Amino acid sequence: MFLSAFPSRKKLKSTSKYIYQTLFLNGENSDIKICALGEEWNLHKIYLCQSGYFSSMFSGSWRESSMDVIELEIPDQNIDVEALQVAFGSLYRDDVLIKPSRVVALLAAACMLQLVSNKRAVFVCSPVRQTARNTHTHSVSAR
Repeated sequence: MFLSAFPSRKKLKSTSKYIYQTLFLNGENSDIKICALGEEWNLHKIYLCQSGYFSSMFSGSWRESSMDVIELEIPDQNIDVEALQVAFGSLYRDDVLIKPSRVVALLAAACMLQLVSNKRAVFVCSPVRQTARNTHTHSVSAR
């Protein structure tokens, strides 16, 4: 009887899930639009500054530091929309699952955006190499 007197409450999402859904996927309260490869992401400078690429871009006297829309040039053919989606999304969440077939594209995007060091990139790839039957060596350089 006592418990039935209280209305049932929705289970709250974890902070990480809430941030990922509300800010990244829904783009709520975004302060910058990133355009690349025909796609657009409504993002937040505060999260993008975790990336060395964007941190440099938004600081100092760079033209982009005051722009609301940034058009990224993607010089690496390995980078596709899915890799950018995962790379940008990683700034809004704690964990990212990477399919072995997506490692090269994601590492290329992560290197371009300066999200990982070479040592960390090797660490990320190690479990993939251990579980893959046919191991191929790919060289991804930070530019």
